[in-house]
Amino acid sequence: MRRGNNAGAGFLCPLRFFASFVTDVDPGISLPFSLPRTIATKRPDVASAIVGYSRNEYVEVAEALTRPLLVDSPLTVAETVALWARESEGIKSLMAEHQTFEYGPENLPVRVLFSHFLAFNIDRLARPEFFCWPGAWMVGERLSPGNYDALRTSLGFVRGQSRRWRHLSAYRIWEERRDCPQGIRVLLRV
Repeated sequence: MRRGNNAGAGFLCPLRFFASFVTDVDPGISLPFSLPRTIATKRPDVASAIVGYSRNEYVEVAEALTRPLLVDSPLTVAETVALWARESEGIKSLMAEHQTFEYGPENLPVRVLFSHFLAFNIDRLARPEFFCWPGAWMVGERLSPGNYDALRTSLGFVRGQSRRWRHLSAYRIWEERRDCPQGIRVLLRV
């Protein structure tokens, strides 16, 4: 049986099928074939399951699509990462660096990228519906300050009118300067 993309296999979650590991973690190979087939043959009900763009709908559909493919659901992956952040002193220390964007000099690129990966997964666990359907949550009646909070922690970097990239942890200083884009000023004040 061909399994779907399992982004958590071998890194975040246990590796269950070693023989097909390479194809299991390559979305270009597995996703275009496995998800449509699963929807058509095993779960046609999910094609019309998304109505309110809610967390419950996300959880139900994610589980319905990943279970037949024998892969970890996106929330299982995010839960694994959040568990690391709660239980590992090393990860807690890294996330403290992430909050201030003041990283130690050793392995700096890895520390920055990994801390953003961790933050994104923690945010995704808290608001999976927002990260799956951001367009539905950034306009109309669903728009709220909480949506901007989720976006702020996951953005990481933005480019100002001066064309310089800045990390959002320094937003209080940056928003007082004139090269901070107006849209980001609104985002940061919410």
